[in-house]
Amino acid sequence: MASWASPPFHAALKTLRKIDRILHLSIEGIDHISRMVPLAEALTELDRKKDQALDPDALDHLQRTRERAEFAAEEIDNGFATLHAHAVISMWGLLEAVIEDVAVTFLKHEPHLRHSKKLARLKMPLAEYDELDDDEKLRFLVTEYARTQAAPLKQGVSRFEIVLALVDMSGPVNDQTRQDLFEFGHIRNVLVHRAAVADRRLINACPWLALQPGNELQITHRDYQRYCTALQTYLTDLVHRATAYHAALPNNAQPQLSPAPSPEQDAAD
Repeated sequence: MASWASPPFHAALKTLRKIDRILHLSIEGIDHISRMVPLAEALTELDRKKDQALDPDALDHLQRTRERAEFAAEEIDNGFATLHAHAVISMWGLLEAVIEDVAVTFLKHEPHLRHSKKLARLKMPLAEYDELDDDEKLRFLVTEYARTQAAPLKQGVSRFEIVLALVDMSGPVNDQTRQDLFEFGHIRNVLVHRAAVADRRLINACPWLALQPGNELQITHRDYQRYCTALQTYLTDLVHRATAYHAALPNNAQPQLSPAPSPEQDAAD
């Protein structure tokens, strides 16, 4: 794979590691809070037995510790569902970002892709386009192409494969990964747009979840791991595609950079 093609994948891996670390640090912190009350209560009782005047600040701290511990206990009982939900939402955002970044990177470094018929058919406001710098123009092209192909309305990997096809990076996805990403996307949508309450769309799309209308989603650690595995498997597939793409170039030629085309140039080609 060409050196210029790898940054989006390295950035995605770095972000994924950060999401995972924050999740586990948060779990450890909540678990720690749940064990703080006995110590705080023991110290308060010791001061009482010594006939010492109880510090109002210490009593306030004890009350706040109890309240936090109560909340922590609820989250522990729910299997840290809230934390896992936030991690799942962040991972889906990461996936959306890396797909766009890959498309933009390929358009930037492969000049022939910018003069394809797919982009030539795009209609866009010329004044707005001209105000953008070269990188912004490429990102605008990717976003506008995805919109015209209704990619944002697709589910699972379909929405991403449409964008990747723009830069000759689409390809097969194994059935398990495809299904897990399909479910992943629907779960993310319900978490974000339905306050984690199952709706008819999710129930019909993913009958294997055996949900009922109104069920509150409880994202387990197993769910998080499964979606994380599907994400990593898909990104690994993309790395292999990028490697194969460059291996197929004549003499592994590395194309020279050139500015993003204007809409008029695209239409003329």
